[in-house]
Amino acid sequence: MKVKNSRPGRYASARLPQFRPNHPLFEPSGVEKLSDGLMRQFPQRDLIPMKPREPLRISPAMAFLAVLPVLSVLALCASAAAAETRLKVKYGVSLSGFPVASAYLNYVLDGKGYTVTGSARTIGIVRLISNGRGKVSATGRRHGSHLVPAAFSYEITDDGDRETLKMAFIGNRVGKIEIDPPENPKKLKRRVPLKRSHKVGVLDPLSALFIPAGADKVCDRTLSIFDGGQRYDLVLTRKRTDRFRGGGKNFKGRVVVCAISYRPIAGHRANKREVKYMQRNSSMEIWMAPIGDTGIMAPVIARLNTQIGKLVIRAKRYQLQ
Repeated sequence: MKVKNSRPGRYASARLPQFRPNHPLFEPSGVEKLSDGLMRQFPQRDLIPMKPREPLRISPAMAFLAVLPVLSVLALCASAAAAETRLKVKYGVSLSGFPVASAYLNYVLDGKGYTVTGSARTIGIVRLISNGRGKVSATGRRHGSHLVPAAFSYEITDDGDRETLKMAFIGNRVGKIEIDPPENPKKLKRRVPLKRSHKVGVLDPLSALFIPAGADKVCDRTLSIFDGGQRYDLVLTRKRTDRFRGGGKNFKGRVVVCAISYRPIAGHRANKREVKYMQRNSSMEIWMAPIGDTGIMAPVIARLNTQIGKLVIRAKRYQLQ
């Protein structure tokens, strides 16, 4: 028997852990909380009501189960053609070998601008405790060897709850930010203060991972990111080359493997367990593969260890136009 939470229409067993992670991919706490809920509930015949608590903020990472932003990693070679390129990708996400989410991403790239749109949903056993769905988008233009973002947004829904974020850029700085529902002021006081300088010279989580470089330099860089609430760096370093053996319509061939480390700057809780865990996490990596002769590289695998198992994001199908 399900026990209702104090919030109308919600169940204790159906709550999607809501929080703003420290990076749209690499914060494992959401997956940990999700699995903790499963482990608490399934060994019992009846569900135990959880103490009502104020929901923390949702972010793209939590709603997509750490799917979309990492899947948007594209490396645009400096010699890429100006003609429009369209790429549709389907990804699967597993935790400790069990499927937990699926995602679809559409890329539209040309010589001047880019647009990325995506959607994701929970699948498998995870749907017993969360019916999470979401969509995300980013737009911008290319200026020489740099990308200049124009807008970033996401919308998350879970069993009736909804959160949206809209962020606009003016030049090289963040302009207007709209978050609904608004951030809790009490929780903001617990975080490392954000300064105006933290919103200058940054990219949104999707645009930050478009990398204007060839395969030999795709990993050698630091990405400065602001996600609407937190400022952090991702440091990419070349780890090795490998071979990806996809089936059917998937990619097959050599890939470049990038190691990733996480550096929180502001907007996070410095003493939070998950923040410290991710700072020490040396297991994070992305496998980047060339897609035909388009001059584009896209991820075919992303991996990281969490405290309850390995999270793997793997490309299932490519459609290049």
